[in-house]
Amino acid sequence: MQHDDSANTSMKPRFVILMKAARGYHVVDVRTVLHVVADSRHSRIHLADGTNKAVFHILTELEKILCCGRRLGALFFARTHKSCKVALHHAVDVDRATGVLLWNAVRIPISRSEWAGLIATGMTIHASI
Repeated sequence: MQHDDSANTSMKPRFVILMKAARGYHVVDVRTVLHVVADSRHSRIHLADGTNKAVFHILTELEKILCCGRRLGALFFARTHKSCKVALHHAVDVDRATGVLLWNAVRIPISRSEWAGLIATGMTIHASI
């Protein structure tokens, strides 16, 4: 009997977190998070598949959940603005004037106050790879 691996493609391991939503919880694979934007008393998570999810977590809660400023395996999230977190592992360019360019051509701004910390953190991450 031949085993068909194509049926198991959706069974790849995921790194999921549960995020509070309007009706229960969203199951979010952290590896697919591109960036998170504050939106009033909740946040909007933008995912690699082009979708986004409104979650009832403020940005400071998500900073802890996503371990912002620290490596999480191959993942690295950082604050770029008072209202934004970005997945630097999805970045293709970082520029002080134009911000972080993600692989999907979305550009995330970097505030002047976050620039030095972002670069220092990025250098530390680059040195440890």
